[in-house]
Amino acid sequence: MRVFAGLDPVSGQRHDLIEIVPAGPKAAAEAEKVRTRLLQQVDEKRNSRTRATVNQLLDRCPYSRSRPPARQLRVDHPQRG
Repeated sequence: MRVFAGLDPVSGQRHDLIEIVPAGPKAAAEAEKVRTRLLQQVDEKRNSRTRATVNQLLDRCPYSRSRPPARQLRVDHPQRG
């Protein structure tokens, strides 16, 4: 079963959710269940939106080369009392 999940924002290519349903006497009913579940994932945006690796994303990040590593990530912590 293959369900369209949008375009990959990194590569611009089609992004599909895929699950294989084994053949058998109840294959049609099982395929419908799988289709419904995959469509729910797309509707609720629970599916991954890209197949890019962390390295591919870091290569696209404008801060990855221009700043020292200590300043790349900034985490704001609430003040402790």
